[in-house]
Amino acid sequence: MMNARRAVLHTDDLGMSHGANAAFAELSAFGTITAGSVMVPCPWFPDLAAMARADPTLDIGVHLTLTTKMPGCRWHPLTHPATSARLTDRAGYFHADVATLRRHAAPAAVEAELRAQIDAALAAGIDVTPLDDHMGAVLAPEFAEIHVRIAAD
Repeated sequence: MMNARRAVLHTDDLGMSHGANAAFAELSAFGTITAGSVMVPCPWFPDLAAMARADPTLDIGVHLTLTTKMPGCRWHPLTHPATSARLTDRAGYFHADVATLRRHAAPAAVEAELRAQIDAALAAGIDVTPLDDHMGAVLAPEFAEIHVRIAAD
């Protein structure tokens, strides 16, 4: 059929909670969800990575993460950047919003963190397919070129 349409149903924020991972597994098994992306710095990343290794047919990418918006569930960068890189707040967590990240983060620190997240996903056995963006942070004008560069690499 020439006019047939197909949809890719994608879910993000995998790795943030056990519930998100379990729902993704169940919906993938039913064929309801066709792809997803994981937040590597999040606490349930190892669980999602184990799921990906157990079922290589899962289409999982990296939800590139530079912000942490929920006060009760915050996470740190993988790279442990120097304070001068300003990728984190005073407590060492990612900034809570994109505007603060844009005002403060050094582009070199952003690139190092994004590459670390992709490398960690690959090392954990995830065949990284899509690279998408948590809260629009990576698509901000200050960082968009970095996103394109690491995607091409």
